Amino acid sequence: MTAFANIGDTEAPPDTSVVVGFLEVTRGFAIVLFAVFGLVAFGVGWFLAGDTFKGWFARARSRS
Repeated sequence: MTAFANIGDTEAPPDTSVVVGFLEVTRGFAIVLFAVFGLVAFGVGWFLAGDTFKGWFARARSRS
């Protein structure tokens, strides 16, 4: 969440030796990693519940 809230703010915090480029890279990395983990979680959930979803879709098709 911090990566989204501070996406435009690349100023280093006071009393730190962090450079601007490092902050930009870590924020971008956090946003990409968060998205990748979301897709992986969705894929695992779909795989684990696949038979249930297939059953629901098959019943819906057979009714129409």
